Amino acid sequence: MTSWKQSPSDFENNLENFVYSFRKLRKSALCLLIPTNAKQPTFSQTVSGSALAFRRRVSDCSKLITGFWKRIVSQDGYKIKVNKLQACDNSGTMKIINPKIELTQDCIVAADGCVQITKGFSNCKVVYDVKKRGMMIPFKGEKDVCEELATASKNPSVAANLVKYNIGTSCPITEKKVCVPQDQKLDVSSYKSKFRLVSGQYTGTITLDCDTGKSCFSFDVEFKRGK
Repeated sequence: MTSWKQSPSDFENNLENFVYSFRKLRKSALCLLIPTNAKQPTFSQTVSGSALAFRRRVSDCSKLITGFWKRIVSQDGYKIKVNKLQACDNSGTMKIINPKIELTQDCIVAADGCVQITKGFSNCKVVYDVKKRGMMIPFKGEKDVCEELATASKNPSVAANLVKYNIGTSCPITEKKVCVPQDQKLDVSSYKSKFRLVSGQYTGTITLDCDTGKSCFSFDVEFKRGK
């Protein structure tokens, strides 16, 4: 007989999801029993309208139950909402064109858009300043783009993708336009147990300081459950 063990964090996540799901199921089961109006109908209204009222009630409950089951089998209702993603100024060496990102019910991240490098560079660093709502300490730091690119390209699959999309595996980087292919998707189902921990609203700036100029982007992104 196979034993099943969970870490404390996984147990808390599963317990929270169970309680949430039970409440939704209870609401779904009781919806047929709860009257739509507090006012009691007359006998004639009951006879003439009972069939129509029952059909409406069944329809409403069906939608509620369908939504409940979708939440059970999907990514627990988590969504990515981009409130803002824009350049701090229009004179930067890099531009983002029509960016879109979506988290599907199958825990697949689908992105769309292009990056336009208007000026090539031989060296560049990215500086990030990210704040999560409710946390006093922001995430700050910087990375050398050329060093990160060289490290990432040691992975054969990453190197193949860099060449495929004409990005290059090392600096210098020339002027170019790079777009996310429509079939490019990322499966994040293995991180599902961490969704509750990382959920929240994030704001901040990302600055690229290159030898040919600077580019700055500000963002406001939410990763949350529900609408």
